Amino acid sequence: MSSSPLTITTNGKEIKVAINASPPIFLAKAELLYILKELFGKIYTTKSVMDEIKKPLQLGYEAPEIKAIEKLKWIKVIELNEDEKRLAEKIAQELKLSKGEVEVAILYKKMKLDLMILADRFAEKKLKGIGINTEDIIDIGFEAARRELIDIRDFLQKVWHTGYKTRRLRKILFG
Repeated sequence: MSSSPLTITTNGKEIKVAINASPPIFLAKAELLYILKELFGKIYTTKSVMDEIKKPLQLGYEAPEIKAIEKLKWIKVIELNEDEKRLAEKIAQELKLSKGEVEVAILYKKMKLDLMILADRFAEKKLKGIGINTEDIIDIGFEAARRELIDIRDFLQKVWHTGYKTRRLRKILFG
């Protein structure tokens, strides 16, 4: 298995991180959400992304992983202003990305964050193309393993079983 290029600290300073909806959902389903807190302390997201995360609860579904995310005090929810939301819609259409991904990218730029965590390789490539430093949840797993927070094989298998079945993860797990 290859190691991650991810560097969690720069000159002893903790990296400030933004996150879209999918990574905390996959990690909560895998009972690995604590890794984000251990690695980063706090995470930033937008109100509309948090609303997207909570949608199953609003629709009446039993979703313990969503309830777990909802209770976390270390995920800081920031509301974008109306101009930023309109800009997000425009950019999302242009780049063929979700509005949530673009809103988090705008938050990243606005707050001068260091990293955006995604669970979508297409979005990751598009956002890197406009200057956003992105990493996949798999890379977060490699960093957590490097820090001896988890066993990487266990992490990857748990994430796979939550439904995060990317080509990259399949290749790492099964060759």
